[in-house]
Amino acid sequence: MKYRYACPSCRTELNPHEDVVVVAKNGDRSGLVLLHPEPGNQRVFVAASLQLKPKDAVRFYCPVCQAELKSAAATNLVRLDYKAQDGSEGFATFSRVYGEHASFYVEKDGAVRAFGESAPLYGDCKFYVEWISG
Repeated sequence: MKYRYACPSCRTELNPHEDVVVVAKNGDRSGLVLLHPEPGNQRVFVAASLQLKPKDAVRFYCPVCQAELKSAAATNLVRLDYKAQDGSEGFATFSRVYGEHASFYVEKDGAVRAFGESAPLYGDCKFYVEWISG
């Protein structure tokens, strides 16, 4: 199934072709990051200019409006809204910590699908706060 991802602030589609395009910042360094759109697929392409090391907490931004793509559910999660090919909608969150593999898909009915070996680190997240905070 195909997913379309959007910035929660400006609603701009972030994967006009295949990969999701975001801007990442690590300290004073920044660059583009490409994320695989399939839930659970942890493939990522990172600009060498970011010089990432394991456990770096990277900040992600919309390449259009420059809003930070942060989650209200946890400090170390990033949020993108999605719409699936079948018409279902919700939001996806993923870890902003380099080397952690954790992503979550939360549907409007509250159903949560977790992916990645680091997902249990976020087991106490209250994803409903995302719906309250916007």
